[in-house]
Amino acid sequence: TFEIVVPNLYNLGSAFFPHLTKENVRNKKLRNGLQIKGLFVNGDMVLDECVKCGKTLQEIMDYAKSEAVLDKDYIVENFNTYMNKIKERDRNCDVKIYDYILENYKIRKLFYDPEHPTNDIIKKYATDVLRLMGIVDEGIHCESKLDAYEAPIYPVIKECLQLKWEDEDLRTGALGMRMSDSMDLDEYIYEYLWWCYDYRRNEEKRIC
Repeated sequence: TFEIVVPNLYNLGSAFFPHLTKENVRNKKLRNGLQIKGLFVNGDMVLDECVKCGKTLQEIMDYAKSEAVLDKDYIVENFNTYMNKIKERDRNCDVKIYDYILENYKIRKLFYDPEHPTNDIIKKYATDVLRLMGIVDEGIHCESKLDAYEAPIYPVIKECLQLKWEDEDLRTGALGMRMSDSMDLDEYIYEYLWWCYDYRRNEEKRIC
């Protein structure tokens, strides 16, 4: 028997989510006995700050799509910091992932949120583990997705990191935590504000 060590990427997806915090103190918990984590385990500092500033729902949606959301130098610095952590983690592992991420992050989504990689990375891990075991299998297919808490990447982040892929629909898997039939950026914003701040779509008053 022998060991095959793969890099743990938990939270290292933060390279692509500089707007998310590790904890969301306003996240309400579900009490159905099956899912008790609520809908938004990560806080969104962009939306939280908008609430503090008293913006309306429409103002927040417009703001989230603007370049003013995050400082571009901060976006790049955050990306480099977490990529360096991934590179360092690779050093003691049999399966390497840094080069794969560097070569592919602009053309495909590699993380659903800071904690969970997409099926592209899961498939890369599985293929490399089998190869190290002397097994070649090009037909690997991942059915389930770890997208229960998938978060959007704001347009300014995509522009700054030169991300060319689209993610119009969020949390589409069987485990996707959402209140509607589908979730795009606008729906994510609305559900976050509804869930965390008791905002209602038909209310005219500003969020406070």
